[in-house]
Amino acid sequence: MSIGFAVTFSFIANAIQTTWANARSPNSLHTSPLKNMSPHQRRITMAQLFFVRSMRAVVLTALLACALSALPSRAAAREMPQDVSIVQLLATPDKFDGKLVRVIGFLCLAFEGDAVYLHREDFDHGLTQNALWVDVPEKRDESLSRKYVLLEGTFDASDHGHMGLFGGAIRKITRMSAWHDGKL
Repeated sequence: MSIGFAVTFSFIANAIQTTWANARSPNSLHTSPLKNMSPHQRRITMAQLFFVRSMRAVVLTALLACALSALPSRAAAREMPQDVSIVQLLATPDKFDGKLVRVIGFLCLAFEGDAVYLHREDFDHGLTQNALWVDVPEKRDESLSRKYVLLEGTFDASDHGHMGLFGGAIRKITRMSAWHDGKL
């Protein structure tokens, strides 16, 4: 909770408490019947009561608006992955470190060699610096190995995979699907 929200919440809570106390004061209609008042006092008391009730409604509406604005939206709750190329991740790893990313590349699933390569040729020639280590989930689709795939996960610039061979890593994979001629 931000400090600004806490201050606003405290101010609104005090205003509600004050208006509630005023509504129950000895000068209100709860303890002084209208028939024992002069017409002038009656008008003043009715105006005060109307004001207090109006303020209560305004304050409660403001409190509700503040409370609702402090809640995270559904879009914010689920961070959207950023579309990046493997080249961008390799060239500027600090820019994307810890971010949810979406990449397309050539996937190899092998013992101590789970990685997504920039191109099939990079895999064929063992160019691991043109690849990212992939922390594949336990339930993995082996049929995706040696195919172009779309991957979504969190980029880790400091993890260089098995024996430090790779340019970074993609962890916490949330999506791994085949990529066919630019279509899913």
